[in-house]
Amino acid sequence: VSAVNKITSDGITPSAIEFMDKNAIVTVEEFMHCKFKTTYECLIITEIDGDNRLVDSQIERTLLILEKNGAAKVYVPPSDYDYERVWQARRASYSAASRLAPDVISDDIIVPRKNLAEMVEKCNEISKKYNLRMCLAGHIGDGNLHPQIVLNSDNEVEFQNYMNAKAEMYSCAIKLGGTISAEHGIGLEKRAYLSKVADDGAINYMKAVKKVFDPNNILNPDKIFKSDKE
Repeated sequence: VSAVNKITSDGITPSAIEFMDKNAIVTVEEFMHCKFKTTYECLIITEIDGDNRLVDSQIERTLLILEKNGAAKVYVPPSDYDYERVWQARRASYSAASRLAPDVISDDIIVPRKNLAEMVEKCNEISKKYNLRMCLAGHIGDGNLHPQIVLNSDNEVEFQNYMNAKAEMYSCAIKLGGTISAEHGIGLEKRAYLSKVADDGAINYMKAVKKVFDPNNILNPDKIFKSDKE
C-alpha cells in the first residue's frame, strides 16, 4: 500500500495495479506452474501504458519506488509472452481457487487505499476464526478487495460459517470507510446489508429509478426491492 501511494503521488498513473496474497500466489502456482515465488507474502502487478518515452521513464521511477519500499524482487517481463503470462496468472486466481473445494464464492468489498492493509488483515483473521480457506486478490490501486472463499456450500455448518464471515467482513469494510460492493453490485446475498451503506433517501431514489425503467416490475421482480403490492 505504501509503495502504491508513493507511485501515484509521484505523478505516475498506472493503467492497472493488481495484487495477490500469499494464498492466491501458492494456489495459482500449483494450478499454472508460472514460476511464482511462493515464499513471498504478496504480489503486486503494475501496468503502465502511453507514449514510449513516457512509459520508459515511468517504469524506471516505478521500479525505484518499489525497491525503496521493500519489494523482495522486481520483475519486468522481457517479452509479450511473459507479460501475458503474468496477466493470465492474475486472471486465473478464481479458477485456481475453485480447485480447492466444491464451491468458491468471491466478493468485491472496497475501502480507502490507506486502510487496505488493515482490511486484508481483518479478512485473514475472520477466515481463520470461521475455519475457512480464502485467497485474496484485487485492485490495490483503488482499494477493491476480492476475498475468494472456498467451501462446500452443501455443508450447513460450513455455509453458516461463510455467511457469518461475510457479515463480519462487510462490517469491517464499513468501519474502515468503505462499502460492501465496489463493482459487482447488490444481489440476493447483499440486499440485507444495503441499508447499512445507503440511507432511506438513497434507497427510495433507487426504487424510483427502477420504477421509471421497469414500471411493470418484470426485471428481476422482487429480487432487491419488494413491489408496492406486497
